[in-house]
Amino acid sequence: MWIREMGSSGAQVLLTGVTGFVGKVVLEHLIRERDTYDVQDVHVLIRPRRGKSPKERFDERITTSRCFEDLPDGWTDRVQVLAGEMTEDDLGLDPTDLKDLKSKITHIIHCAATIEFDLPIKEASSANITGALNVLEFARSCANLVAFTNCSTAYVTPADPDDSPLGEVLPEFPYEPEQIYQSILDDPSPETTAEWLAESGHPNTYTFTKCLSELLIAERQGEVPITFVRPSIVSVSHQYPRPGWIDSKAAFAGFLFMIGAGYMHTVVGDPKTPLDVVPCDIVARRLLEATFEDELDRTKLPILYAVAGREHSHKIGDMEDVLIDYFQNHRTHREPFSREIGSRGARVDRSIRKDFAVIRRSRWLARLLRRRKDVAATERLETALGRLHEVFPHFTHTPYDFQPSRPIGIDGFSSERYIGLAAHGVWENLLGGDERVMTIAGRKHNLDWSDRSWAKRREKNSRSVRATGRTVRRTLRRISDSVTFDRPSFMRATEAIEPDDVVIMTPSHRAFLDFVLCSYLPFDRQDIGLSLPVIAAAQEFSKVPILGRWITKHAFYVNRGGGPDPKLNATIQRHVDAGRVLEFFIEGTRSRGRRFLPPKRGVLRALQSTGRRFILLPIAISYDRVTEQSIFQRELEGRRKPKMRLTALLKWAVKTRFGGGKIGRIHMACGEPIVMDGTSDVHQISHGVIDALQQTMAVSTHHLSAFEMATKGAVRANDMRRLLEQRGAHVIESDYRVPLDLTPEIERAYRMHWQHRFYPELMALHGGEVGVRTHIKHNSYAPLTEPKDLDDGTLVTILQQLAKDLREDHDWALWAADQACHAGRVPSAADLVKGSQGFVFQPEAEALLEALAAAGILIDSENGRVWSNDAVDQLATWQDREEE
Repeated sequence: MWIREMGSSGAQVLLTGVTGFVGKVVLEHLIRERDTYDVQDVHVLIRPRRGKSPKERFDERITTSRCFEDLPDGWTDRVQVLAGEMTEDDLGLDPTDLKDLKSKITHIIHCAATIEFDLPIKEASSANITGALNVLEFARSCANLVAFTNCSTAYVTPADPDDSPLGEVLPEFPYEPEQIYQSILDDPSPETTAEWLAESGHPNTYTFTKCLSELLIAERQGEVPITFVRPSIVSVSHQYPRPGWIDSKAAFAGFLFMIGAGYMHTVVGDPKTPLDVVPCDIVARRLLEATFEDELDRTKLPILYAVAGREHSHKIGDMEDVLIDYFQNHRTHREPFSREIGSRGARVDRSIRKDFAVIRRSRWLARLLRRRKDVAATERLETALGRLHEVFPHFTHTPYDFQPSRPIGIDGFSSERYIGLAAHGVWENLLGGDERVMTIAGRKHNLDWSDRSWAKRREKNSRSVRATGRTVRRTLRRISDSVTFDRPSFMRATEAIEPDDVVIMTPSHRAFLDFVLCSYLPFDRQDIGLSLPVIAAAQEFSKVPILGRWITKHAFYVNRGGGPDPKLNATIQRHVDAGRVLEFFIEGTRSRGRRFLPPKRGVLRALQSTGRRFILLPIAISYDRVTEQSIFQRELEGRRKPKMRLTALLKWAVKTRFGGGKIGRIHMACGEPIVMDGTSDVHQISHGVIDALQQTMAVSTHHLSAFEMATKGAVRANDMRRLLEQRGAHVIESDYRVPLDLTPEIERAYRMHWQHRFYPELMALHGGEVGVRTHIKHNSYAPLTEPKDLDDGTLVTILQQLAKDLREDHDWALWAADQACHAGRVPSAADLVKGSQGFVFQPEAEALLEALAAAGILIDSENGRVWSNDAVDQLATWQDREEE
């Protein structure tokens, strides 16, 4: 039951500590549940700092925080920012603001505090005692005050040596609180502070000053309606504002940060000690309950724990296992692993020294290379690691048996799952991790292990496979900035696999690297649950010396366009019976212009003939630049496709060895898995795979910058990114610069990554043009959605450029086809490019030929395509018919 006695105006809440971690979550709860608690306005007290006003700090630190992303627009209208300073009389408020607040405020939530454990006691008391007492005096002067809630800590009561239960009562204290407070104001010596801590049983100045603050507030309470809320170790949110959210490296988060970053391999503590860690949104909820519940008798100073409780506390040893398991699969810096866990002694101290030695070596190297920022960063790391080993061992050795009157309040709460969520929250929010772009190779990939040591750890694989893995890793480091993958997309896909399913990888095909990457990913990331695939390779590979024999060990060959192949069926049956993961390229061949090619269905039919159930994984592989780009450029100009030769591979290997062949960014993502069994429509399945590849293909900022250059700045890459992300595209960052000599053909190829996102709008504004309709018909594999943003100037400019290029392609290609028809020649797409003197983008020539075949102007025969008998007449009227 909630207080609703403020009348129509609602509650006027004063909130302190809003720039802190807990304070932000409390503000988010107040705004999100303002109707529940009848909150009219929230007044936040912020001090000016480093030349910035309170309003500037609010705008920079609060409104931009992810904590508030899901609140409705205009939420800040309910927040009044006040300039003040808690450690000053009247909270440092302007007299006008002070008078106004005293008449308005109905509820106070005091969250401001310093949570550094090892501050000098006078400094710690300034925020934790003086500030709290000043807020109390302000509360006493508020005429309409209903409730004052003070956020304390569960550790105000020292742990009992016998691990006795700790109740919701004021702590015992061996001194007179007022006398100790006055002594603190006189700035006592460190020796005196140490004596007080030893006598009271508190491990640090933070818990000591919070204890003293409670006792002083209790003595000075008078008629003020007060409630104490005592959180334990506060960590990431469980649900609100979003699961895993955190923005502070303090306390437990710092512990997780150092383990996750791979700088802390030693935990000083008892593996059997339970650690009480509570989600920050549970703390916020308890604070709001304490503030707005009308059943609490605040004149009797109620105390509420906001803790997990012994039942939901995780032991240090088990916790470390969860953390190491998570962070090893989510690396950002160095390799996370556990070297030692235990109390201080020779072994643990030696392990700690090794951790410090790594940081010091990094600082020495940074100084040698004159990298001042890196030097400063290593100094901060060393300081943080030292503090953790000083202040955290008390909590990792000492059990606290808190006895809350209210349970944690989460149905089915699991401490193990929550610790995993805490690791994820720290990884995502503090370590900068993003599961959609996890690095597995490339120049920017963090390396702790040599290539040999890294491969050796993949011990489930054969020696030859590990040797190949080393070579691939080394090569990717030379040619690419980074190779990333979308982990959630692969995890969703593998979770859909039933025990008897046969897994089929169906990647996009843009480069020879595709089949290498589809094997490298499961080799490196065994956590995604995929085995190395057996690859369906083109028969041409078998003719390449050495390479053909090596591929035979990991692949089987497929004849393109040869019709049913009993030998292929038998080979597939053998691999399916053996439970192998298979891989084949549904587009059949590498797409020179990055177009999503019409699917080939021969392998799908061979698979279906086995009678098994298959899970098809559409894996979209996005490149800034492909290794074969110079070769593809010649083919896009209409030149003959070169034969596959070993010498070409050797030349490329030499080029990469000496710093050439850079290709920028590579990204892999898995589309929604597709189920195929004996009753499935293979035609529909094949189109579903291509559609999934098209929708999953990432767009690089390199691709967008190329279009910006092509339009001479008429369209900005950032504006394109905004429009694409609104349409569900995943845009990834790339540092790979667009060369000034980038050819129009390659820039047009880049568009295949993103232009399908604008098909609904392109059809709405330019669908009357045959070239546009032909392109969309032969390049779209999903029904068009409703167009939007048709009045957006940037979008209109993009569509105009796309339509112009498609119109010119179509007109030139049709003219070249007509010329070939009159000459009695059946042209290929390359012939149309050459016939138009290079004015046609080859994929558009392919689309035109497909359209002519669909119209019956080109006819498939035993000897290939031929013109129909009345092709000349049909060509003359075809465009007019299409326009109608």
